[in-house]
Amino acid sequence: MRVQAAALRGLRTFGANFWRRAASAPGLRHLAGTDGATGTVRFGPGDVLISAGATWQFPDYAARVDEVRAQGVRFAPLVCDIVPLLFPEWSVRATSEAFESWVAEVLTRADILFTISDATRRDMADYARRKNLSLPPALPLPLGASFPQQADGAAPALQPRPYV
Repeated sequence: MRVQAAALRGLRTFGANFWRRAASAPGLRHLAGTDGATGTVRFGPGDVLISAGATWQFPDYAARVDEVRAQGVRFAPLVCDIVPLLFPEWSVRATSEAFESWVAEVLTRADILFTISDATRRDMADYARRKNLSLPPALPLPLGASFPQQADGAAPALQPRPYV
């Protein structure tokens, strides 16, 4: 609960007035596409772009982020995991390569980094250190699944073998 409260305070401080200047700022096509079919998102100085999607699959994503950052917008991506970097054998080579480029682009542009767990935050920190990349302030935002401090004694035990 303490981690979630700290994350909420950080998010509130960082993302205050997220869409405040939507009407007066220059437009930008939706970051996920270039055809504009999803409409225009307007940003202004002091706004925060919180990116919670799988944006690593869009080759021009970094350029789009640069466009909004040039308008004074802060960038806050969410990273769920870095499995394609930790276990490249579980992905096709093109996926691992695209993901690795995305991670480098995110780390060099992010004002703050959100992760879904402390383990992912540590994975990102370790990766950044190995690649000599700077890690922005990183804050875990748990996904809302929490467990009591003590397990229910009546609950069945987990299997002793490895599982996913």
